[in-house]
Amino acid sequence: MSEFSGSMQVWPPLAEFGKRLTLKHSGISLFFYDSGPSPKPPLLLLHGLGDDADSWRHVFAALADTYRVVAMDMPGFGRSDKPRRSYSMEFLRDTVLELMDALSLGHVALMGNSLGAMMAESVAIKRPDQVSCLYLLGGSLTTRVFSYHQALLLMALPFLGKRMYDGLRDDPKLALERQRVFFANMDTLPEADLQFLYQRVNERVWDDRQRDAFLSVLHQLIWRLPLRRSHYAACLTGLGIPTHAIWGDKDAINSLETARELVASQPNARLTVLPEVGHLPQQEAPEALLRAVL
Repeated sequence: MSEFSGSMQVWPPLAEFGKRLTLKHSGISLFFYDSGPSPKPPLLLLHGLGDDADSWRHVFAALADTYRVVAMDMPGFGRSDKPRRSYSMEFLRDTVLELMDALSLGHVALMGNSLGAMMAESVAIKRPDQVSCLYLLGGSLTTRVFSYHQALLLMALPFLGKRMYDGLRDDPKLALERQRVFFANMDTLPEADLQFLYQRVNERVWDDRQRDAFLSVLHQLIWRLPLRRSHYAACLTGLGIPTHAIWGDKDAINSLETARELVASQPNARLTVLPEVGHLPQQEAPEALLRAVL
């Protein structure tokens, strides 16, 4: 056991919004933040691979002034159930759809980061009439596999991925240092953020089931998704859903070229580039992200 084993705590200012719901069809228990039923239009926030709903901690309240905001921990991550199974893109998408139905969100705006952006697009392809607009932060189903960072490609290899993941248990400080690739400059984060990330990253490292979910999804992204890239691109081009791609110009995980290709191929898409920002604009540049969105 480790000091990092056990339940993940919430970001304190979001504690009042924390909820849990067991989905009737799948039986999965999901943790999520919900600003509450409201006449405001709904906005569903979808985090990236290995992350959780606290990724949105600096923008949740501001977005809730305009929207009914829901931010979920996807199955396999954070405080949601982590069943032992294959974490296919379809499984994740269908879980998102089931939560949307359970909360009666109706016509919803979707904002996703990285894997969450892919899920947002996947939901839009499955139920285009239920999606009002898409905000894609550093991710798309049309991503070219070799735009991913080399470390992610290595972790997708059998046996090596598990060894790399578990190897971070030996050095909690190194586990935090490995997060630098997601930021343009991690040293500019507030001290409270660095302390939070240190705790949260090491909680993930010591969670065997989250590790298994992470590697399962990563295998899907590296080995399966590229085979359907052209199919997804054609589907998205024909949807006509307003799409706003918001990308950090220092994104080392998913290159800016992906965003430019996406916008060039979709007549209803536009691009905002955030200068000196990496892969997680909601954490590194929340004010800039809010200006782009609101």
